[in-house]
Amino acid sequence: SLFSICQEIDPPFDRKIRSVISALELSNDQEKSERMKRILNKRFVSQVLLYEYKATRVGRRYNTLRFIVTVGSMILPTLQTIQSDPKVDSIEDSVFWAAIGTSLTVMVANGMIQMFSFDKKYTIYHLAVEKMKSIGWQWLERSGKYSFKEDGAPADYCDNWAMFWNDLEKVKSLTVGSIYGGEDQNGGMSEA
Repeated sequence: SLFSICQEIDPPFDRKIRSVISALELSNDQEKSERMKRILNKRFVSQVLLYEYKATRVGRRYNTLRFIVTVGSMILPTLQTIQSDPKVDSIEDSVFWAAIGTSLTVMVANGMIQMFSFDKKYTIYHLAVEKMKSIGWQWLERSGKYSFKEDGAPADYCDNWAMFWNDLEKVKSLTVGSIYGGEDQNGGMSEA
């Protein structure tokens, strides 16, 4: 099927990342390396999957309601235009009630988008997922700001372990703050 072909081309995040994590030696101490892998799987991977789920769920709701608003907004002027046309006298009442129903449906759908902030959540959750993935891949590849220790020497995984988790928690904190009205509401997702 098309779905399985797409998964072969771009497998789900958890399958990709878990295979990478399991193959890494994160520390010279085998016990420490295994503990770090467990933490990565239980916290990092699970948080990305949680936010992917939230983004998908909110995205479905937002796109469904947006579809209703868009299509209803196109249908409504047509119904209002033909309502006064003498050719539809026999169904004038039906056209009238269809226009009223369409108008109410559009207003309710638009109201739900606004009331539940689906538009805002849709954007914030998707940004959070991509930012978390970016931070994770950079740390795993020891690239970007995770390339070096503070003294400029090349870093290993343990050197930037705390910074990696701080960056992830900052993204999570900014996401929660943006959605629920925390201290940082300026859309500071790029700060992490």
